[in-house]
Amino acid sequence: MQLQKILLLLVVLLLNVSCTNSKQNETVNQPPPSKLKPQTTKPTPKDTSTKVIIPQTPPPPTNQLCTINGKSWIYTNVIGTVTENRSTGDKTVMFTFNSDPLRETIQVIFSYPEGQLMEVLYNAKRKDNKGTANSLFTYSYNQYLEQKSTAINGNGQIKISDNHLANGNFTAQLELLELHQEKLAANEKPIIEFAKGGFKNIQLRGLVDM
Repeated sequence: MQLQKILLLLVVLLLNVSCTNSKQNETVNQPPPSKLKPQTTKPTPKDTSTKVIIPQTPPPPTNQLCTINGKSWIYTNVIGTVTENRSTGDKTVMFTFNSDPLRETIQVIFSYPEGQLMEVLYNAKRKDNKGTANSLFTYSYNQYLEQKSTAINGNGQIKISDNHLANGNFTAQLELLELHQEKLAANEKPIIEFAKGGFKNIQLRGLVDM
């Protein structure tokens, strides 16, 4: 009996040793855990396309005084004054418009306080028939010329606010002075037309003393 117990004990010990070795072999033979590569976010490519910028059409100029034979005449500065003739006592309102790029001036004169158009004077600069650049051409309209010539006429008026701001409009046909008519080319006429004349909010000088 004792021998049988000893043999049974040996068998149990052998079985335990065999199981332990088998588990160790399984652990050793297991492949290493796979290493997962970290996910990287790809950078968003920059937009290298060229953006087309469509230029905006500039608004029409607000300092257009009038058109002369259909062409716009733009002024860069203006002076408005009220003066009195000492001998007659008549008062007038004179606006002097300057165009620095053209080196030209236009004077528009109204009666005061009636505000009716009396005179327009235009000093133009252009090439004459001899090829001289920036030659002076002086055109004028006044009530005396209108009485002399059926080709000359004008019309216009101004309104003056309580704070001495003037708004006005006018149209006129102007005639070139006789002493300048010899500068004209063969196909040029001595009469020019001022149309769509108008101005707003021009500060007047000299009214305080009236």
